[in-house]
Amino acid sequence: RSDNLDALCGYMRALLAPAPFVPTARDNLERLCRSLVSEKPPPPPSAALASLGASDAPPGSGDAIADAWAAEEARWEAGLCRLHALLHLRRPAGGGSLPSAVAQLRRELLQRLRACARVGRLKATRVGTALLVCIGSLHLPPRVGGEGEPASEPAAATEALAAELLKGIVCAIAPAVPKAAVGPERPLAALLAALAPLALWSAHSNHRLACLAPEARREYADALAQIGNGLPASARSAAASPPPVSGALVRLVGFTPLDAALASEARAAGGSVGGGSVRAGDASGLVRAHGATIFAALRLLAGAPCAWSAADSGARGDGAQLPLEWDE
Repeated sequence: RSDNLDALCGYMRALLAPAPFVPTARDNLERLCRSLVSEKPPPPPSAALASLGASDAPPGSGDAIADAWAAEEARWEAGLCRLHALLHLRRPAGGGSLPSAVAQLRRELLQRLRACARVGRLKATRVGTALLVCIGSLHLPPRVGGEGEPASEPAAATEALAAELLKGIVCAIAPAVPKAAVGPERPLAALLAALAPLALWSAHSNHRLACLAPEARREYADALAQIGNGLPASARSAAASPPPVSGALVRLVGFTPLDAALASEARAAGGSVGGGSVRAGDASGLVRAHGATIFAALRLLAGAPCAWSAADSGARGDGAQLPLEWDE
């Protein structure tokens, strides 16, 4: 259910607020995760889904096709929620190996995400919420098990699994950006709004992904590069000056994983976040604002920030292009 993903995000935001709502949010998150793990997992993707191309469509009438894709969208959300519940509890349902259970669910989730991205069935708002949940999971303090609970995986091991999950999701959705960039501006603006927090977090907090293997970090960097290089020219040119901040970013003020990034945005804009916001109905303005935020953040990560953010960043390099280089 989509409300499970929203609830996960809400509880994480409550725990990662400047004044955390503990223990209420912690207890609610615990109950939700136990409930998610007790539910039956989504069925594996069909072979037809795995082989579906961008111009293909499953057999059946238009309504049947729409229903089939709606079911797949719901299943990737359900799979993601179950994954995060397992990672939070740090043990699989019914015993066995947590890494094995996570690996299987992750494969199925990413297969569905890639298929939805290929046929344009990614809902940007759900992608944005999923990314915030993935980011939040890398900042939550390790859960302390109760007395008499079975042994759980070490916190470092589950952190690595959470980082690998975020990397996989970013790699799955990155190809959607260059495709959306040649279409209508409103869907593109929504997609860029979902990705702007990820880009900002990656530029300022990528040390949280230090647990990834070098090859996995390169894959993550390549996916970010695909996002940055797929942005429309209007977004790239807008990055030459501090972009206005949209309501989507203003609403994330107080989410501590983004504190450093949003503070940097505010300093670049010469004031508080939201001082030069964009109207919600201005699709072109939102594409420029979100796209410029993404492009500037990724240039910062690459070691070649835009001139307006160079003094604030202490960044390296003098014109390096994507693909990205990593802070260790």
